[in-house]
Amino acid sequence: MLNYFNSKINAPLKIQISTLFLLLISFLGHSQFGPNDDAVYLDSLGNLGNEDNYKFIRVIKDFSEKNELYEVSFFYRSGKLERRGTTSNKYFMTFEGPCIYFYENGNRKKIENYSENRILGKQFEWYENGNTKLESEVVFDKKTNSTITKIVHYWNSNNEQKVIAGEGEYEETETYPRINKKPLVISSKGRIKNFVKEGTWTGNSPQKKFNFTEEFSNGKLISGTRIDSLGVETKYNEIEIKPKVTPNGFVVVEGSGLIDEEGTVV
Repeated sequence: MLNYFNSKINAPLKIQISTLFLLLISFLGHSQFGPNDDAVYLDSLGNLGNEDNYKFIRVIKDFSEKNELYEVSFFYRSGKLERRGTTSNKYFMTFEGPCIYFYENGNRKKIENYSENRILGKQFEWYENGNTKLESEVVFDKKTNSTITKIVHYWNSNNEQKVIAGEGEYEETETYPRINKKPLVISSKGRIKNFVKEGTWTGNSPQKKFNFTEEFSNGKLISGTRIDSLGVETKYNEIEIKPKVTPNGFVVVEGSGLIDEEGTVV
């Protein structure tokens, strides 16, 4: 990781670090950035970047000290706060406790709660205008060694509550950054019963140019049908998304697909 106050660096890197230092001082002021802190440029996937391609600046407080937990903040290019949380590992983001995200206009975007770098417990989301969007709860299922997301309350973009106490109609949009590709966006809508997906759900992916229909029972996918832009129909019974967590806590996907009834990725 880069630390501005390390004198054993080459000249070009010194110039880049000095530029970043001046940016941070203009954003945060001297009182919020100290000699023990560390900052780096990050690109859109959370990889180390430079002053030309960066999308975020990550700052770890008291980086040069040995602590059990470190406060970490991410900033947009504008200098506005994008995210703030706590990590137990200053080299590889291992979040603990609440991680709060913000829109660039300053409004809260979501709160994720972590335990041992796993999202668990109550989660909250808001729309960019400040209206409440979602209250959910992530629980760990020891039998399947996996997590289950329960939808507790949901409001649509018109501020109409569509899910009340785990019952109602839900619209879901998932966006994943991808390596050397546009973000993968998958949108779907359907019924929530007893906090999880139930019955028929429909959706689409504009990047992959397909529509799909899926059947759920008690939150478990039973079957699905995908129809691509050429009208080719594919049956499947499992969804495969391969997430990769970068050292800076960004979740990206290297590929995505559907697993058909023969176990083949399609």
